Amino acid sequence: LAVEAQIVPAAGDEPPVPTGAARARFLAALRAAHADDLLIGVLMKTGADRQTVDRGELAELVRLTAASPDPWMQLIGVQQQAEAARRDHDLVGAEAILLRGRQRCAQPGAPAYRCITIGRLLGRLYLDWQRLPEARAVLGESLQLARRAGEWISLGALLEDLASLAALSDEIEAASLPLVRAYVAEAIAWMPADPPDGRCARATFGRMQEAMLLIDRLEFAQARRALAGPACVDALDAEGNTNLLHVRGELIGHDSTPAELAALRADIAALRASPALGPAQRIELDQVEGRAIIDREPAAGEALLRRAITAAAGLPSAIMAAHKAAGWSYSILVSAAARRGDGDRALALLGEEQGVAVPARCVLGLAVEDEHRTIVVRDAAGKTINHADAGRTTPAIDAARFVPAAAVGELAGCAVVDVIARAPLHGRSRLLPDAVAWRYLSQRARPVAPASDRALTVADVEPPAALDLPRLASWGAAVGGERLAGPDATPTQVLAAIGRAGEVVIDAHGMVDVAQPDASFLALSPEPDGRYALTTGDVRAARFTTSPLVILAACHSSHAAPTWHTTWSLPAAFIFAGARVVIASTAPIPDGDARAFFDAVRAGMRAGAAPAAALRDVRQQWAARADWVRDVIVFE
Repeated sequence: LAVEAQIVPAAGDEPPVPTGAARARFLAALRAAHADDLLIGVLMKTGADRQTVDRGELAELVRLTAASPDPWMQLIGVQQQAEAARRDHDLVGAEAILLRGRQRCAQPGAPAYRCITIGRLLGRLYLDWQRLPEARAVLGESLQLARRAGEWISLGALLEDLASLAALSDEIEAASLPLVRAYVAEAIAWMPADPPDGRCARATFGRMQEAMLLIDRLEFAQARRALAGPACVDALDAEGNTNLLHVRGELIGHDSTPAELAALRADIAALRASPALGPAQRIELDQVEGRAIIDREPAAGEALLRRAITAAAGLPSAIMAAHKAAGWSYSILVSAAARRGDGDRALALLGEEQGVAVPARCVLGLAVEDEHRTIVVRDAAGKTINHADAGRTTPAIDAARFVPAAAVGELAGCAVVDVIARAPLHGRSRLLPDAVAWRYLSQRARPVAPASDRALTVADVEPPAALDLPRLASWGAAVGGERLAGPDATPTQVLAAIGRAGEVVIDAHGMVDVAQPDASFLALSPEPDGRYALTTGDVRAARFTTSPLVILAACHSSHAAPTWHTTWSLPAAFIFAGARVVIASTAPIPDGDARAFFDAVRAGMRAGAAPAAALRDVRQQWAARADWVRDVIVFE
């Protein structure tokens, strides 16, 4: 078992692995002899994939491993249970199992290899889940343990996972490219030269990661060169092949030949015939082929992309790969509609993805896809004007210059402009001039409920001293309202109180870790277990029945994660969870100004102004002396 990772199915002149009746007799003999350690190994190594126990025998393996005094065997049981839960897309259940395994690994005598395996499984689970900060922490700890223990097989695999994590952490400007290259180079160095195909497979993985990041940088010729390389003798698995086809599909629209397109479609057709292909990979293949042909065969391309979206909608949210493919499909469809001059169709698709009705007038639709920009205006008279172009030459997005002056002019006469934008534009500040009242329309899980008259103020929080955060000025409760402060202002208690309120002000530090790109979070008072961060994931999982107005008087509280497929930010999460309006900032907020500014906005709303109009009026009053007010935005 010490070299378990090197055990492979029988090949060549080795004895065949027992199956059918021979396997049943073998297992019966082991049970009769009470050879439990051997039985555990045989149940795993004679399963369908030669690594995991078959579903019908999982309960027996769990019982055997739990009864063993050997922590190696105990942790095998944890691993097998977690892998079964992950195959069933039960991410919550798999996480709970693996966290119990991590607790066992903290005890004396825990075997390093087994604990590295548990850590890697948990890290990959968090990657599946798009919980990137957690993945970064777990994989980093596992890497250090692998280095200390000299577990070079695990070390190389963990470096691959960390390369994937680095690539996922910044899909917009791809600043992680040097780090990804370094991880892959070290992973290849840890792979022995013999057999050579191991290094080949790892190098192929590295080329795919590098090419995808170069595509994100809009460096398509460089991406094509990075992807080029020898094919490996051993074929990639279904997931690896799907990922490779995804990268090739991204490049088809950039200086490709008809022969390359034909080869891509032939390879997609061949992979679709594979029985090993899962539902997520089938959706991804539809997205890849739809992207590749949308400009050449619009009807067929749109049909494939619509099929991907429909199929993903029928799968659990835990199957993240499928839902990412659906997000990319929307992006392609929006861009294609705008490029052919159909602004109404582009707006309809933007609204469909966000789950919002597109207003009949005063709308601005925004998206980017590779070098293409989608800018669609529906003016005060209801006329739709399309401003699509191929003007992107750099991945950086300057929101203040993204919307052309002509489009701004077409929105004259609008009391409030509704902005429907895809990631990574959704949540950017300064899109429109100070004199314009505008708001982002954002997806919600349920209709707006009757508002509560209960007010809540969260202030004077006590984040961990180790963060070395300055104490904020005291912010009292609204008259007759509830106040959560001090040690009571924990993430759990704050979310529960928001669910009862109609108007909420959170005065806290908003934090962004530039070394670990993700959405911002609120630093609140710690729970008994030490958890102090109120994250986008926490908020999105909540359910507010009172549809509150939420004012995030916190620096950077609108900062979104750098992703393409969906908007991942605190304001979007609050709207999804049930808030009717969120007001937040993408930038620092001076502590001395916060209360006066946001109280003035609330006063305007109480006087009858729409939230965006109230914000516009106060912003114009403050703009001459406080530039930061231009970064405060409204979500509804």
